[in-house]
Amino acid sequence: FAYLYSLGGMYIPSTGDEGPYLQITRLTAATGHWLPLQPVEGLGVTKPPLLFWQGLVTSNWGQDWELWRFRLPIVLYSFVTALLVFWVTRRISGDTESSAIAGLAFLGFTSIFHHGRPYITNLPEVFFLSLAFFLPLLYRAESISRRYLFWIALGVLVGLAAWVRSIFMLAPVGLALAVYLLWQRQWRMLDFIKQDAPRLTVFTLSVLAVFGLWFVLDP
Repeated sequence: FAYLYSLGGMYIPSTGDEGPYLQITRLTAATGHWLPLQPVEGLGVTKPPLLFWQGLVTSNWGQDWELWRFRLPIVLYSFVTALLVFWVTRRISGDTESSAIAGLAFLGFTSIFHHGRPYITNLPEVFFLSLAFFLPLLYRAESISRRYLFWIALGVLVGLAAWVRSIFMLAPVGLALAVYLLWQRQWRMLDFIKQDAPRLTVFTLSVLAVFGLWFVLDP
């Protein structure tokens, strides 16, 4: 209820980014084209297009200009990420009650509430990155982690996060996955280089390939 309350209101807890993002979406919708994104006067476009495309679709290309239409998908990202937290905790602990508390605790953080409703980048990014982090944790069997298709899929997820926010997302996720794989190898660096470095290379190239599509598509 708290996340949906006054979703179309002018004065919900937000950040200064929401106004410019809405304006970029409005100006882009007026062109009738997906790309290029149209900059706000005095403010260039520094973000990838996925969030703005979401706004184009939910507002019917600017024909239905109601704030709740832009914000509702962000709330849905928040809810789905909370369900993801529930699922992962349930798989690890086997305790449904603790898992439900974990999902609700995620939604209870001030930062999640503050950024999990306005039309800004954070929660779509959090969803894709959380999924990329959780999958290796859940599917740590060697038969799965050895499949390069698995690491390509992780690269696509982080690439989508980069399409929402920035290619910089590759750095923290890549570092975290490297530490996780090293831990699995009991910190044996030579085994890590032989067995896991190729997987991380495939993962990195997949992220770069997905993000690079922006430069191919954007005129």
